[in-house]
Amino acid sequence: MSVRTFSLFSTLFLAGALALPGAVSVDQLLANMDKAAAAWKGMRAETSWTQYTKLVDDSSVESGTVVVRRVADGRVDFKVQFTEPYPRDLLVRGTQVEIYKPRIATVEEYDVSKSKDKLEQALLSGFGVSGKFLREHYEIAMQGEEAVEGVNAVKVELVPKDQGMRESIAKVVIWVSPETWQPVQQRLYQPNGDHRTYLYTKVEINPGLKDADFKLDIPKKVKRQKKDL
Repeated sequence: MSVRTFSLFSTLFLAGALALPGAVSVDQLLANMDKAAAAWKGMRAETSWTQYTKLVDDSSVESGTVVVRRVADGRVDFKVQFTEPYPRDLLVRGTQVEIYKPRIATVEEYDVSKSKDKLEQALLSGFGVSGKFLREHYEIAMQGEEAVEGVNAVKVELVPKDQGMRESIAKVVIWVSPETWQPVQQRLYQPNGDHRTYLYTKVEINPGLKDADFKLDIPKKVKRQKKDL
């Protein structure tokens, strides 16, 4: 699988140990996530994404803000505005993906309808995710408790049940807040050992997002390029 394809899907998919009040079982975790997901409509947060490349033992970090919502038809809309190390915007609406790169005045367009199932798993494993969804699509293993940026969290390993999915994403590790029962950090592993980590801070649940929050501010003369995965 190409680096570009993994990067796109992994983007469409957030320290020392601290004790939580009592160990959480898989059943307890999934039941609490089901309750939280039922009330979840969207989120806003600050985010940092760290890409680790095993071959050269190197990491790169991007940071910015993210907004996510689930609309009436079940679709997940997702927008990230990166500010560091350079501006770049990513917008996902259904199976249409746009990446705006102001420095080269270009918008890259992707149609991921042929990989709709992988897209949905990548998105729903991180935002407004229910325990039912995780149980259906992943083998689940509890990994203890850790603090993430001062937030006590339950660490969970998810291995995709689908063989095709495992060819691109070997496993997902999520750190779930026991206050919101939603992930505050995710790490997606490729079979080759590369991984991408998503950290979410200053999280607002159900902040009342509008359609305007999911539009890119693109000048008229920007060039558009259709891209294949």
